[in-house]
Amino acid sequence: MNLQTRWSVIGVVLFSGVAACSASSSGEVSEGQRQPVVSAQVACAHDVQCTGGPLSGESNGAGCTTGSGANGWCVQDVCADHPSCCSSAWDDTCVQALADYNKAGGYQYDDCPSPVQSPAPACSSTPPDGDDGTPVRRACTGNFGSGMSSAFGRLDGFLVSIIQPGEGSGCNGDAHHVHLQVQVKDSVYDIAVNVSSNQGTPNVDFEKIHAPLAGGSWSEGWHTGASFDYPGNLSAHSDDFQTYTPSTLTNEVTNDLTTVNHISVFTTGYGATGGHLIHRNGSNHDGALVLQPLSSSPQYLLFHFASQTF
Repeated sequence: MNLQTRWSVIGVVLFSGVAACSASSSGEVSEGQRQPVVSAQVACAHDVQCTGGPLSGESNGAGCTTGSGANGWCVQDVCADHPSCCSSAWDDTCVQALADYNKAGGYQYDDCPSPVQSPAPACSSTPPDGDDGTPVRRACTGNFGSGMSSAFGRLDGFLVSIIQPGEGSGCNGDAHHVHLQVQVKDSVYDIAVNVSSNQGTPNVDFEKIHAPLAGGSWSEGWHTGASFDYPGNLSAHSDDFQTYTPSTLTNEVTNDLTTVNHISVFTTGYGATGGHLIHRNGSNHDGALVLQPLSSSPQYLLFHFASQTF
């Protein structure tokens, strides 16, 4: 397919949800009507940076730029032909493709700058230490992915919704948990975090510890075969924890999650759609939330009940 034909096809495909290219009376596309797509936040000198967070379906975004000089509409053009440029990394293939999207290639605009280096520098998906990227929050959903299992593992993804106890009845919410919705690639998964106990005292003991990420570097996905133990991995014992009432713990956890983008969760899946048991379980199956998992010293949120000593 030649570029001019491809441009026409993209205009039709993108009309629904991404960026409809409206024609003016002269038949040309108005620059003021052009809206860029949303792309993944990854920290390379030439990577795509957009407000709005990771690409989700055909969502609109704003402010798309790259270190190689590509603007929002250039990003859209390239990612229509090379989807991985907006779902994983703006790599050398994406950079070298810039040369095609111009008037000489059959487009109405010189959207893209010429690449200045070939090959482009190798791209790492790891932001600078301590830079978690811009958090994205969406309305909660009741439609979940199916990629988890009933095993113990570590879920690495992006936090997109926080549901308070007693809220989100259509999003799996309940009275005893803060439910987190974590986007992993194109799906959302439910994570139930205990903030109250239904046996004995309703209070829950809570602790925060900074330590390297157990089980290896953050990698978007569901990773079974993990092993995690509070005393074994973090030298954390029950006497180190502080007791919180359900409402106080809800506020504490919610505040800790306010700026979270990337997240890792040690959890036991309750099935294909989500995980629970985010607390001390023993047998190297302890549940925990890990904030800033890309940094050299992530923060662990740990939980246990009054009956648990270790």
